[in-house]
Amino acid sequence: ALLAEPKAMGIHADAGLGLRFVANVPAKFWVGKVLQTPRFAVTPRGLDRGLRAWSRLMQARRLVYTGHTNRHTSLALRHKPEQLFEAWRCLRTAYLDVWEEA
Repeated sequence: ALLAEPKAMGIHADAGLGLRFVANVPAKFWVGKVLQTPRFAVTPRGLDRGLRAWSRLMQARRLVYTGHTNRHTSLALRHKPEQLFEAWRCLRTAYLDVWEEA
């Protein structure tokens, strides 16, 4: 839809509209906020790169629980410290790689 709608109106999405998108990955437990990907252009290549970046980050994030949490159901109560450390190591590595490749 991001590419089809402008095209249906006779506009090329990559020709001057400047449409961009970012993806968010939950990381509040480790850094207090979500991690954001770089901005990717809404073009076939940009969509592919952005979705691959999001997929890499989410793959690492899914090493631990990804549902809603609160003070009674935090990640610290659901996982061993070693598991949380490993999940953060994988997420951090993927995040740095995504930004380096952008």
